[in-house]
Amino acid sequence: MELYIGNLSDKVSIDDLHRLFRGFGRNLQFRFEFRILDDGGKARYAVVEFDSERLARKAIDKLRHTPLYGQPLIIHEYVHRSYNNERRAVGWRNRQWPGNERRSNDRRNHAAYQAPDAFEEILQGAPREEETKAQNVLVQAYRDFARKF
Repeated sequence: MELYIGNLSDKVSIDDLHRLFRGFGRNLQFRFEFRILDDGGKARYAVVEFDSERLARKAIDKLRHTPLYGQPLIIHEYVHRSYNNERRAVGWRNRQWPGNERRSNDRRNHAAYQAPDAFEEILQGAPREEETKAQNVLVQAYRDFARKF
């Protein structure tokens, strides 16, 4: 079983993790990983592999929220992401979505809305000043209609 160890300081080394997990088994394999955050920073975490699930559960219970270099650790079972579920995978935008499109009935996919007949009549026979007023009324009608949907 593998455990995720998150909220790590930049100062944390593998020796620190070995000392922290000393009573929870021998031959623990640690590896550091990171992911790029939206703001451009890095989130550092470690993954440790246990031989025994019982010892891994015991480590979660005992070491969760333990401060290490002033930061409380986040420890839970490590869940692997498959390549298909990985949004940061290479070329994920170019792969076709396997399910139905969520917006198949969305109004953006339909033909443009037609103005009501009354507004068309106002626009056709109105002088310039009244035409501007009629256009403002039409724009406001479209805004009101868009707010409803």
